[in-house]
Amino acid sequence: MERKTRFDSVTHSREESKLLYGALNKEVSELLKAGKSVIFDTNFNHRSDRDHMRAIAAEASAELMLLWVHTDTELARERATKKSANNPTRVFGNMEEDIFNSIVSRLEPPTADEPYIEVNGTKVSDEYLRDLLAASN
Repeated sequence: MERKTRFDSVTHSREESKLLYGALNKEVSELLKAGKSVIFDTNFNHRSDRDHMRAIAAEASAELMLLWVHTDTELARERATKKSANNPTRVFGNMEEDIFNSIVSRLEPPTADEPYIEVNGTKVSDEYLRDLLAASN
């Protein structure tokens, strides 16, 4: 599988997001159809995005499990806008406050009719996640 989507600088624009997720969704679909398991580590903040991923999984006859990581907004703001610099997993550094606010203002948490596992974002560890997953089966 050849990966072609690359950005010289990240703007978090809608156009950039559409290009990125179009490429990622295509790759996920191909992997699932090939019988591979996929962990899609992203923020499906909108119901329509989660529904689209469910359709991709269904088309490949794959099981989808949504882990919804819930963290207090102020803690999430601090992590995203103040504590990301020099963090090896956050290669673009701190997020601008206005971008964070925009994302939060459009957030659509899962509803009761969506199957998901809620993860406490302050307790994430291998053991905690193993226990949550075991309890969901």
